[in-house]
Amino acid sequence: MSLSPTTAIGTAFHQYLDSPCESKNSALQKASSNERPSSEDDNRVRNHAVPHAPLSSETMDTSLRDLNSELRGILDEWIKQGEPGEERAKSRIMGFLKSSRKAVEEMLDLSDLRLKSLPGLFHREPLLSKLTDLILDNNQLAVLPEAICQLKNLRALDLARNQLTLLPEAICQLKKLRALDLAHNQLTLLPKGILQLQNLEDLHLSGNRFSLFPETICQLKNVRILDLCKNQLTALPETICQLKSVQILYLSNNKLTSLPKQIDRLENLRVLVLSQNRLTLLPERICYLQHLKVLYLCHNKLTWLPEAICQLEQLEDLDLCHNQLTSLPKTICDLQQLESLDLSNNRLTSLPEEIDKLNNLIKLDLRDNPKLESLSNRHLTHLAEHCKVLSGRSGLSKGERRQLQPVCNFPD
Repeated sequence: MSLSPTTAIGTAFHQYLDSPCESKNSALQKASSNERPSSEDDNRVRNHAVPHAPLSSETMDTSLRDLNSELRGILDEWIKQGEPGEERAKSRIMGFLKSSRKAVEEMLDLSDLRLKSLPGLFHREPLLSKLTDLILDNNQLAVLPEAICQLKNLRALDLARNQLTLLPEAICQLKKLRALDLAHNQLTLLPKGILQLQNLEDLHLSGNRFSLFPETICQLKNVRILDLCKNQLTALPETICQLKSVQILYLSNNKLTSLPKQIDRLENLRVLVLSQNRLTLLPERICYLQHLKVLYLCHNKLTWLPEAICQLEQLEDLDLCHNQLTSLPKTICDLQQLESLDLSNNRLTSLPEEIDKLNNLIKLDLRDNPKLESLSNRHLTHLAEHCKVLSGRSGLSKGERRQLQPVCNFPD
């Protein structure tokens, strides 16, 4: 069984909060990379399924007898289209229906089969009403059949890595849906009725063709994870600030030049990823996200940081690499929970004298700041006592690196 990587973000986030600093970056990066999550990750993602009353034995026995007639006929007719994955899909469907008699199996995995269509059995087979998880990841679907709305108990629907350009309005009838993965398709808009999916918690839309933020999702009051990275967004509407339940917001690899002024209204935000955009400045209110633990701003065009950054009292991981920073506000040294600070590939000429106040700092990256002055002995002493990983090719002299070598690991 395989899922798209983005469905593991929630799991990675909770792993992040419970992990030591050295593994935090890898936890989030794994979730947003092209790696397949482990089978253990797959199982944890399945926590959306909720037990429900099984069908009566009489109904199931009748349905199983039909496997040799109508259902087999539907599947055999479908297979005549000649697609290479359809014979395997038939085997999986039959296996699901047989095991469903014991009310054990609630997930149907049809991923990685290069399917171009789905069999017309959603509205004919009563055992499919038991289905809570449907995995169609990594196929070649260009159209989703309207009959999918018959799956009334569906909690998780994975359609990542297909060729969808539109979604049928019928998908909005899946009102028990909690996780919807549409990553890496060709979508430019969502059906208006998607606001009916009020139980939706995880929504993954990365790798599509959205140039405008789909504002209808701003009315989804229970969304915790929203992923819109790798699209073509140039701006965010102020209505995004209505998503009060969002804890993880992925917006990297877009074309954003600014952020909503009232971004602090995202009061439950824990992870904010804005890497690889075109931001030149940050609104001061971003500093009032009181629960923010992770802030990634790498590969933008930032030249300065707001003084109020010290208000991010829970911040543990701050990535500012590949910007145009020439200095840092002294207030950055008040981030007492900060464990990882990446300042590589900027234009820094010095660090604040108060940097030794960052007593929880474990990782500091100063590479490729050619004009960065040598660090004072006080800085060196502090870093030697606290930092496990210190990267500073251009920021540290060979002598300084030798002085820190016994306690620090210098990555290449």
